Amino acid sequence: MAVKCKNRFDVFVQRGMQVDTDYSVSKNYVPTYAKQTSMSITLFSSGDDAPRYTEGENVCKEEITFVVRWPDQDLDRERQVRMTMYFGRSTVELKAHGVNFGENKVHEMLCMRLNGDFE
Repeated sequence: MAVKCKNRFDVFVQRGMQVDTDYSVSKNYVPTYAKQTSMSITLFSSGDDAPRYTEGENVCKEEITFVVRWPDQDLDRERQVRMTMYFGRSTVELKAHGVNFGENKVHEMLCMRLNGDFE
């Protein structure tokens, strides 16, 4: 996603979509600023079919903020972080790993239950 707009909603799975066990979605992100040393991802859920922003009456901020850190700044804004969300389990699992840095190892992993209850 190459959007610099603040509070932009990036959809990983559509509302009402049925997913199989271990269904996953991966997306790549890049730092906003050249000398950035971490990336903070906050999870949201929405009752809208195509939410655009993380603010609004049908948006629920989950109690989860995910931070990926990297020690060096050699790649500046060329650094890519791949976020993968696994669905269809008893919890949603989120993993982040460097695509072109950090030997492609998983940097962060988080399992969570989402709170949004939209009908």
